[in-house]
Amino acid sequence: MASALLFASLARGDRAVYTCPIKALVNEKWMALCREFGPDNVGLSTGDASVNRDAPILCCTAEILANIALREAEDASIDEVVMDEFHYYADRDRGVAWQTPLLTLPYTRFPLMSATLATRGSSKRR
Repeated sequence: MASALLFASLARGDRAVYTCPIKALVNEKWMALCREFGPDNVGLSTGDASVNRDAPILCCTAEILANIALREAEDASIDEVVMDEFHYYADRDRGVAWQTPLLTLPYTRFPLMSATLATRGSSKRR
């Protein structure tokens, strides 16, 4: 799903962001996206490195996106954000990085992905 969304965004000339919770995953995803869409179309931004940051597709940590969202808010030129590992939204220490873009980027579409979202009442009671 994420690849299709990024492809469509690129084809429309929109700007898309793909977030991951840790730098190692961002680097891994950046390399994969470079192979898929070409290195000129994909940028990287973590606390340690920045490559082609203004590319049509930016791969970054959730904290980097939160900083962009706080700095640019409604003026951010971000059309799509794929938030991977969205279950971090509920994390006491880091959840704000997932919450901030949702609240401050009103014109952005957010596909949210997680393989481990828990549901209330999913545990059995005896």
